[in-house]
Amino acid sequence: MTTTKASNKCSSASFPVENFQAYTSPFGYRGSPTGGTRWEFHSGLDLAAPHGSYIRNWWFGKVIKVANRGRCGTYIVLKSGQWQHTYCHMIGKVKNIKFLSH
Repeated sequence: MTTTKASNKCSSASFPVENFQAYTSPFGYRGSPTGGTRWEFHSGLDLAAPHGSYIRNWWFGKVIKVANRGRCGTYIVLKSGQWQHTYCHMIGKVKNIKFLSH
């Protein structure tokens, strides 16, 4: 049996939310979440989990940003190879964080 490099990478992936309950908003066009009548493009996939559940990057990666921003709330950005993954709507606020570059 021959395995490919891509399949080996996929075997190390994990689901990003512990205690997953439901998808609460899909990727793609959706009605405005703020109650408007217009359609907006949602570039994410919202996952519901109970308060206190672990959130982890679903692949290898390095934290490149942690911040607070209006619609995204408290969020973190991880870089995994050529991809960036943003995890939004986390509980809490970022007060002060310093990244060390290597």
